[in-house]
Amino acid sequence: MISHRTIALLLMILGSGLAQAERYEIDPVHSRVLIRVSHAGFAQAMATLSAPRGHVEFDPDAPQDARVDVELALDRLDFGDEDWNRRMARADYFDSAAHPLARFVSERVEAISATELRVHGQLELRGTRAPVTLAVRINRIGRDLPWVPRHSLGASATATLDRREFGMRKHAGAVGQSVELMIEVEARRKRTSTRASAPATATANPDIKDPDHANPQQR
Repeated sequence: MISHRTIALLLMILGSGLAQAERYEIDPVHSRVLIRVSHAGFAQAMATLSAPRGHVEFDPDAPQDARVDVELALDRLDFGDEDWNRRMARADYFDSAAHPLARFVSERVEAISATELRVHGQLELRGTRAPVTLAVRINRIGRDLPWVPRHSLGASATATLDRREFGMRKHAGAVGQSVELMIEVEARRKRTSTRASAPATATANPDIKDPDHANPQQR
């Protein structure tokens, strides 16, 4: 006769396998980082970093288990002026010849709500690692369009870092020490070999309702 304890243990084992994070590959076309830093108090100088690479692992039923691993090629850093881009690439700033990539890897995630997270991790820049926390909002999970079977995750994030922690100490009177990051990410679900591909829908009628649109937590 099976004891109640054995049954409870079996239920725990079965239940632990129900929640499984999906892996989403970052779409470099629809993802970008905006950088803002004070220029002598006159205005916020802005630059963009485009074409990030990496992945997000996320399960709406267990957001605290999310994982993030992203790389950014610093030769994509754009302040809107070629001369200024070259100046920022030099050794006293981004030193992108010696360290061509920046990388963020999550270490711990706090679930503030079903769609709001605090992602704590390490940012590697200029050969130096320092802790950075991202305030993340999950915007939507679902199909891109009613007639496209591709499944995506969209998120927005912000963070603030101190450039001195990464060895960028020059021009303290002209360049702000605090740097703001604004991040927009779209990522496509990575299908495993065991998951059947969803059939394409023949219609291109935009009035067709996608059930994934109703709730960002539906997958």
